Amino acid sequence: GGANSGRSVRLLRMLRLFRTVRLIRLLKLRHIIAGLHDLLSSEYSSILANILKMIMMLLFINHYIACIWYLLADIQRGLRPTWLDTHNFDS
Repeated sequence: GGANSGRSVRLLRMLRLFRTVRLIRLLKLRHIIAGLHDLLSSEYSSILANILKMIMMLLFINHYIACIWYLLADIQRGLRPTWLDTHNFDS
């Protein structure tokens, strides 16, 4: 029906926006990392930079997983109680 097609269009728009933002961030992140790599000359600095890079990647991955988790709960609103309803998160 109309409600399902509206949700589908909304989901597709959100996914397209998500993909675009992710690509822009990846391009900016690569440029920043390349600039930092050029500045680092010692082995200690390089190791520290790699550790920080891994931590940042984990944070980004965690952020996107949380966004997807929220999106899945938001899509199911009205169909069944979700954690958004339980914790009184408004859309």
